[in-house]
Amino acid sequence: MKSFFKSYILLKKINSHPLRTLLLCLIAIISLGTIFFVTSFISTGMQEGYFSRNFCFHNTCILNFTKGYSQSILILQATFIILGLVASIGGIVVALLGYTNSVSVSALGNHISHFKIFQEYLSYEINKRDRLSASSFDIFKWYNIIFNKSRSGSTSISEDYCELIIKINNAISNSNTACTQAKSGSFSYVKHQNNITTLLRDFGIIHPRLPRNDYYEVEDQVFELINNINREFCYSSSIEPLVKRLYR
Repeated sequence: MKSFFKSYILLKKINSHPLRTLLLCLIAIISLGTIFFVTSFISTGMQEGYFSRNFCFHNTCILNFTKGYSQSILILQATFIILGLVASIGGIVVALLGYTNSVSVSALGNHISHFKIFQEYLSYEINKRDRLSASSFDIFKWYNIIFNKSRSGSTSISEDYCELIIKINNAISNSNTACTQAKSGSFSYVKHQNNITTLLRDFGIIHPRLPRNDYYEVEDQVFELINNINREFCYSSSIEPLVKRLYR
């Protein structure tokens, strides 16, 4: 029992919980098998009087030994069979868990690396534009809506982002049409501003409400930024360039 606890203390130094569990199971099987074998061996020897006989290695002696201790030997064989099965199956399970864990760690590392590249590029592009402020952009939100499965290792473009680009294009097209068909002064700039501002919030972009000309200048730079991000990071035919703005 003392040696078992010493073994357990040594096993605690193993970082892998599944491997530690497997080794504990193997130790338990060996211990139980040994106890049953020794108990059967001693009981049979005392009951059959084998311990009082002379020790020999003659063929007859060996045959009598194997016959007399057949069930004890069977216990030993069963112990090794169970030990082999548990070791084989447990080894496969531990290997699979180890592989899954390494894949998960690798996916997280790729996610962090990819997000860092996205963050640095977006920050660089924002700083290039004099009407944009970094404080108006939630970079993490924008990244997550584009790559919603990045944590699991996938950098495919999300359906939500594709739909969001379609919505913005529709809003621009509707405003283009309304402006083209409008009579002098009838184009609702405020309505357009509300629509675009609401949609940009889904990107994590806070577009301030400004006078018409100032607003359009900021809007031009925001749309240009979105197009650049889509061109560099969104390798998908589902992502179309933003519609050219015709309204004024």
